[in-house]
Amino acid sequence: MVKVPEQLRSYLAMLIQRLFTLHSELDSLALIFLLKPYKKLDGRKLSVRERGEKYAYEVGDEDFHKLATYVLNKEALYYAPEVDEMKKSFVRALKMHGYDVKEIKTWGGVKWEVEPSFSPDRMEKTREEVKTLLEQLGLHEVQEGLNLAEELYIKGEFAKSLWNVRKALEDLFQLISARMGIDSKDFLSRFMESESARELIKKIYWYTCKGHEVEISEHEAIFGYHLVLSAIYYLVLLFRNLA
Repeated sequence: MVKVPEQLRSYLAMLIQRLFTLHSELDSLALIFLLKPYKKLDGRKLSVRERGEKYAYEVGDEDFHKLATYVLNKEALYYAPEVDEMKKSFVRALKMHGYDVKEIKTWGGVKWEVEPSFSPDRMEKTREEVKTLLEQLGLHEVQEGLNLAEELYIKGEFAKSLWNVRKALEDLFQLISARMGIDSKDFLSRFMESESARELIKKIYWYTCKGHEVEISEHEAIFGYHLVLSAIYYLVLLFRNLA
């Protein structure tokens, strides 16, 4: 079972704190998901916000998607546009981390379903391994570009997200070229022996040129992000073996 990222738990905590305003509502949530009541801690009565945050961090990894579904389908006591925006941002963050989120339109409004579909465990491992490798090799600019791309995607700025993914890949080309003492324009031909691998990296890079467009779809942005993440993983492993 994949470990739920800290970022997703913190986002879920924010939503719970915004949507659940009564202890009675949290009592129902605790019963449904078999969570600790958390009425008191160290002899002190907890606030609604404190209880809500604890539930976001206590729910098990295997049930996180179920709690996420429950919270996304909770209506705010009073309508506020920012709540819908918070939900949409949380949904994009879930997708970024490999969860399948369905938006189902019904006569009563929108309903959400969250499932850990396309191997989020492998995706998270790749993200963590890339982050570790970049830190070990001192390629911090590349990780900064990936972080910014994630933030922009969650905000719904898809073209900017893909543009920063492309920049992260370009930064990697330039940084490795500088360390090898070669021209970055000749990076792929000098660095990679496999012609088919070079062509694949080129196609991934060309795909990210969509980031120059004024507007692209959410699917194009997240697809490009994971394509580049995989390419960076491959290139960094090659470079580590040469270093």
